[in-house]
Amino acid sequence: MNQATGFSASDAERQAAESAENYLNRAMRILAERLGWGRLLESDPAGFAARFAPLLAAMIEAQAREFQSWTLSQGLEAIAETHGRAVEDLANVISERLRALEAQRGRT
Repeated sequence: MNQATGFSASDAERQAAESAENYLNRAMRILAERLGWGRLLESDPAGFAARFAPLLAAMIEAQAREFQSWTLSQGLEAIAETHGRAVEDLANVISERLRALEAQRGRT
């Protein structure tokens, strides 16, 4: 289990399967709505998926990449915020030290 997230390998595997199923269902609904073939999807979902397999695969990949991009963006933003705070803290420490040195120099 990852200590930082509390997420185990089996959790990740389960989530991946649920995500794939969700992406497939969403892609089939979108495609059926756009083509006006909702009844075909309802009556034969497996046949619908087989008939449009390459298109569905591309749509699933696009959804997964979009989520991955969002996740990476969130992580990078968090890193940037942390880095910014660290640089600001370091600048404050340096400024305080310079002021202390200037005050010391003024006394001598």
